[in-house]
Amino acid sequence: MFEFGNFTDGCTPTHFVVNQKYADLCTAGELCLSENAHLFKGDYRLPTIDDVKQKYVRFYARLPDSCDNEYGERGYSFTAKGRGAFPVWAIDLERLKRDD
Repeated sequence: MFEFGNFTDGCTPTHFVVNQKYADLCTAGELCLSENAHLFKGDYRLPTIDDVKQKYVRFYARLPDSCDNEYGERGYSFTAKGRGAFPVWAIDLERLKRDD
């Protein structure tokens, strides 16, 4: 079962994602801070509760071609509600990058 982790663009984390069965909204933010502490020491601002959004994820035995996946053809990806999807809390790490 998927609990939490970073989604990447192939090398850089783009989202921190937490299964809603694993953690509530506040805990999702705390997990993001502890799992990505190295990011918040430099180029990223700390996430707020407003940065935590509900999305849906599902497991794909063969990921869509648009997904860049370091683990081969299988894995988790964002999707629409339904068809095996489950709700997650997601923090868009790219939106937390500092502009200065």
